[in-house]
Amino acid sequence: MTIRGAEPEPCKHCDDRIAILAFSRDYVHVEGHQAGKHTCAVEPYGFHAEPVGTPCSANPANPCNGSRGIEVRR
Repeated sequence: MTIRGAEPEPCKHCDDRIAILAFSRDYVHVEGHQAGKHTCAVEPYGFHAEPVGTPCSANPANPCNGSRGIEVRR
């Protein structure tokens, strides 16, 4: 995977590392079961790969569950 921009960092929802890759516009996972994917491997489905300290994406076409007040079940 070719990483562009910043070095990989932890995802705020699942703790796997994420980065913006050469083929992606947004963060994707660079390790774990979701490597190369934009969504986290957590329940319920619908959390996006996003860095710690950033707001959850509220894009109406594909919002992150976190933007709707849903929490990850651990």
